Amino acid sequence: MMGQYKVTPYRAEEALDLIEHGALGVLDNGRIVDFWDDGRIRHSQYETIVCHLMQQSYVERGPRRTAQSALHGDTRKWATPLRLTKTGHSLFNRWRTLVGAWL
Repeated sequence: MMGQYKVTPYRAEEALDLIEHGALGVLDNGRIVDFWDDGRIRHSQYETIVCHLMQQSYVERGPRRTAQSALHGDTRKWATPLRLTKTGHSLFNRWRTLVGAWL
């Protein structure tokens, strides 16, 4: 799955926006997932981007108390929402401005 999607400012800004709105999380095994409205989680297409952002300390796991139980297929798993760090918020604002200039 690594390298499957080309990383562009637009895709990075999308991933940061999803994290900002609580739509991305991480399983205990480290896989990045999308939270869906129906109480389900699915593997995220933004996994490569989010893993890179986590390595650069722009994104981190939320507190353990925010973990949510959700269906992953027919198995119930715990997923912890991701959140932006302080530097992640500044990066998000810069990327949002850059993407706005492209549109």
